[in-house]
Amino acid sequence: RKHQATLDKWCYSDGTTFYLDKTWECNEHTQRRALGDYVWRRSDCKDALYSDCVGPSPYKKAQGLPVRVWGLLADGVLHTWILPEDQRMNKDNYEWLVRTRFKDWKGECQYLVQDFERCLRCTGPLVAMDEIGLELVDNYPRCSQDFNAIENIWKLLRDRLFVTLPTGLETRDEFVVRLRNAIVW
Repeated sequence: RKHQATLDKWCYSDGTTFYLDKTWECNEHTQRRALGDYVWRRSDCKDALYSDCVGPSPYKKAQGLPVRVWGLLADGVLHTWILPEDQRMNKDNYEWLVRTRFKDWKGECQYLVQDFERCLRCTGPLVAMDEIGLELVDNYPRCSQDFNAIENIWKLLRDRLFVTLPTGLETRDEFVVRLRNAIVW
């Protein structure tokens, strides 16, 4: 219900993690999941799945090699930074990101919506936001993804990555190329 001029003042920041298959066996299960959620039935109405067709849960968290990504959604564009292989988001990384990337990424945006993680709201990042003219929005629900529009972008990105899923094992560098192509798409 807001005018576009009002919406253009808002940007959204969040991170996500993608997990790469570690082994050919994991990749085989990924390929099986790519076939879909439907189960073939025989004419006697029994499932046609056999034990060799059943793989691990599609909830693969911590089962693969992590690729951590941080993003800023501003002016309808997703800007991303892929964390180095051995790093997680912390107050120093976030302060650096705000100072070096957000300034250019935010465009005309004035207000930032982000999660309530402590490392995102400590002194360093807050000072950096103030310096680049970005005001952190504090008065929105802590547990509602509905207010952080970047969550929807992560979903669209995951869907695109699923469509472009390779048939073999993928290195981190190969995945990063595919990820960047999906973002451009």
